[in-house]
Amino acid sequence: MRFYLFFTLLLANLRFVSAQSSQSNSNFQLWIDPTINYNLSAKTRLSSDIYYRTRLNDIDWKQTVLRPGISHTISKKVTVLGGVGWFRLKDHDLELRNEIRYWAGVQYTHHLFWKLDLQHYFRVEERTFYQEGADNYQNLRLRYRLGLNYPLKEKDASGKSAQLALQYEPFLTTNSGHLSDQFFNTERVYFGVSNSLSPAIRVDAYYMLQWGRTLKAEQFYFTDHIIQLKFIYTINPL
Repeated sequence: MRFYLFFTLLLANLRFVSAQSSQSNSNFQLWIDPTINYNLSAKTRLSSDIYYRTRLNDIDWKQTVLRPGISHTISKKVTVLGGVGWFRLKDHDLELRNEIRYWAGVQYTHHLFWKLDLQHYFRVEERTFYQEGADNYQNLRLRYRLGLNYPLKEKDASGKSAQLALQYEPFLTTNSGHLSDQFFNTERVYFGVSNSLSPAIRVDAYYMLQWGRTLKAEQFYFTDHIIQLKFIYTINPL
């Protein structure tokens, strides 16, 4: 039942996005994300993402991200995560905007049926923004990601494997009065493939559709088409 409800809600949202896209502020982005993991133990891992994001139709918009974190696997199904991120945004000739983001989350994965795994990821973020010549401000953002994973290739003796992923993620931002008439101000749908080339190396490629509003007026509706490339290297000294 949850499986069918997930797709019903997803299709309803995509139809709404399609209807709005012709009048929205649409952008095409490229995200490049090299990540280094370091296994402290069989259950605990340090990680550091280094994002580079740019708009292909607006090269004067750029964002860089440094986001270290830690994760701990409690059981086969449950993992807790946390960390802090620094986001630096260059938007044309405007002053640079910096964001410090503290975050914590919990991930729950269970087998659905056949070869499908269903993954729930709950996350809370405290965000502080700094920009010269502007008032600093904070907000709290809640995120929930629902994902389906299907193995395209089972892990072999050399550690190679591949899986297909479909994910839907709504965001709820609080402490922003101009969004008081909206429940979710940003939503994302991801579709892509994750390839493990060895126990240490993984390469992911995703297409992401992101939509929402920065203000409640219709002209502030936005749609982003995003290509995300992730390169993950895991150091395992154990």
